[in-house]
Amino acid sequence: MLKQLNRSEPALHINEIDVNDKYKFLKQIGKGSYGEVWLVVPLRHSSSIKSNTKQHVLKRLDLRQQSNQATQNDLEGAEREAKLLSTLKHPNIVAYIESFRSNDNFLNIVMAYCEGGDLYTKLKERKANKQPLAENQIVEWFVQICMALQVNKKNFKIKI
Repeated sequence: MLKQLNRSEPALHINEIDVNDKYKFLKQIGKGSYGEVWLVVPLRHSSSIKSNTKQHVLKRLDLRQQSNQATQNDLEGAEREAKLLSTLKHPNIVAYIESFRSNDNFLNIVMAYCEGGDLYTKLKERKANKQPLAENQIVEWFVQICMALQVNKKNFKIKI
């Protein structure tokens, strides 16, 4: 898991990992203002990689402060996301593999690759093609979301 950065200690030890030594980049599947999402395959089996899936998704958040893109809040949010993902275990939640800071100053979050895509992508495709969702599909997805939340409810706090 991600090591908490102590302001008094040097950050060198958390940036010693070369992402290219761990993963082969196949293709970019997404890009945003803070980073990129890549389809990758692990180069060698490591004890830190807990999945039998060959392809993974590597989400990379640019941590370079001089780029003025990533703020401290963005970094903390991404680290919270990685920590939360590491605790979620359910067939309807994308599997977390690992996260680490690399020597090119990126926070890397590795997850299982879902060939069929995610719910957001499916909804976006339907909207673009002006195809309404069938009621039974909506109910099925809703039940899957509820089941995943039920199993992992200890990880969620809802403010009212």
